[in-house]
Amino acid sequence: MTPATDAGRSPLRIVRVAGLAAVFAGAGHVLMMGAKSLLLGQFIWSSRDVVWMAPVGYLLVFGALAVPLALLAALRPRWVPQAAVVFLYATAAAFSVALLFPRIHPIASLLVAIGIGVRSAQSALDAGSGWPRLARSAGGTVAALLALTAVGMRGMRAWRDDAAWRALPASADGAPNVLYIILDTVRARNLSLYGYARPTSPNMARLAAEGVTFDYAFATTSWTLPSHGSLMTGVDAKELSAAWFVPLDDSTPVLAERMAARGYRTGGFVANHVYTAWESGLARGFHTYEDYLVSLKQVLLSTSLLQTELASELSAARRWSGRMAALRRLNLQVHPAFYSDRKPAERVVDEFLAWEGLASDQPYFAFLNFFDPHEPYEPPGRFRTMFGEGKTPEDLYDGSLAYLDQELGRLADTLRARGTLDRTLVVIVADHGEHLGDHGIWGHSNSLYEQLLRVPLIIRFPGRVPAGVRVRQPVSLRDLPVTLLSLADSAAPPSLPGVSLTGAWQRSDFRGSDILAELRVAGRRKIPPGPSRFGDLHSAVRDSLHLIRNGDGSEELYDVVRDGEERTNLSANRAAGDSVVTWLRSRLPATGKK
Repeated sequence: MTPATDAGRSPLRIVRVAGLAAVFAGAGHVLMMGAKSLLLGQFIWSSRDVVWMAPVGYLLVFGALAVPLALLAALRPRWVPQAAVVFLYATAAAFSVALLFPRIHPIASLLVAIGIGVRSAQSALDAGSGWPRLARSAGGTVAALLALTAVGMRGMRAWRDDAAWRALPASADGAPNVLYIILDTVRARNLSLYGYARPTSPNMARLAAEGVTFDYAFATTSWTLPSHGSLMTGVDAKELSAAWFVPLDDSTPVLAERMAARGYRTGGFVANHVYTAWESGLARGFHTYEDYLVSLKQVLLSTSLLQTELASELSAARRWSGRMAALRRLNLQVHPAFYSDRKPAERVVDEFLAWEGLASDQPYFAFLNFFDPHEPYEPPGRFRTMFGEGKTPEDLYDGSLAYLDQELGRLADTLRARGTLDRTLVVIVADHGEHLGDHGIWGHSNSLYEQLLRVPLIIRFPGRVPAGVRVRQPVSLRDLPVTLLSLADSAAPPSLPGVSLTGAWQRSDFRGSDILAELRVAGRRKIPPGPSRFGDLHSAVRDSLHLIRNGDGSEELYDVVRDGEERTNLSANRAAGDSVVTWLRSRLPATGKK
């Protein structure tokens, strides 16, 4: 038996070839992510730890394939020739990297990968082939480098966080902690706090009874990134850079920077990996920022092969018929934005509480983002069937709300037990709501109806914020950043735009910033069903009236107090000279044709 032939049949050497191919795939993956992020400024929707996660992920995926091949080689050596092994792994490695080029059709990528596999197999058959030697020598070096990278990256972040804390200026005497909780995809109308029949929010209601509840708080848009941008800057979404494939830039000061300048240690703990992770621009100003999990699932999902629609469909299928249907479709499109190890509310709370418990003489500003009510609705355990049998989207959505509420209760109870809750300014709000079939629409980022814009808002701070107060006056979420700053230190001059909402419970004639919302569709690759298919949407709220101007220029007018579900369009019934309607129209740009 020749050395070349023996190289393919040895079980150990098969594993080594698999490892070498994984190294090439991982290196190619990391280089592609680096080029997209650093050179092109594109979203890569990957953990900062992709530098080591991707290579380890490919090692695990390719290694799993090597196990049956190695067993077969041990039992039937002639069935596993070296050329076939090299062809298989070289093709897999090349295809894994080629999948990262979205403009190239997956079939074309596969053909290119097969060509590379054939050439590699031919090379392995050469008498002087270096495949076995290279595979044997690379293993230990690669393992050591990956371990050092993983430990080094985590250690560097910890060192950087500690150094930033030490460099903070002194905070004002008696400066409170600030806890900014942003719930992703929570509409006010499905919370029992706002009169919903199902008990979805008893813990939020308990906190609300100890502070101020806003009955008509409106987001500045109906999707995550620009809404969070407004919640961090005090600027309307339409004035921010944040878009579908564009992060929040550094041209606008953010709340975390302002708090750090006042001597606050800052920490972000987020669960939405699509639009609140490190590359979204929302991490600016935070000393600590925890987004992606470090887990086996996240490592595996750092490989392009497991980011394909095919892999997702196979894992989601519960029956053989579903798996066979997925194989017939053979959808190899890669969508990294939607494939990560989902972080539940329990984990977000645990991360924050561990950080909050660190010994420090400085007050903190913490930002928590919870993703549980976002589709796909996957409430855990008993919450899946808490409302009905969990067969309808609304049952599952409400179950997700109840689970989230439980974790918010645990967070509050822990802070209360630690004696820090009453020394902490707590704000609970949502970035946008959700359509559950209303207006014939599902999801979000597709309209500016009440179901997407009206969200919960609670402010609790004993001694500065009265207990048990409900504000009926509509307000804009863009006013929250300056409100937090004024409540944290009323003596300091405002350093962010907006109108402090403290006046909402202090004066009957209070009026905050104009309540405006916008939904831009430019740059979006796929427009979902809903009004957004006609173009950009704009809306304004004044008193109880909500005016929406659609992309085709048509208008819809609703009374959000009397007609909360916005079923009756009043635009044809209001007099042209109505002062409120005239004001609303003056605030919206002209779009399309009427």
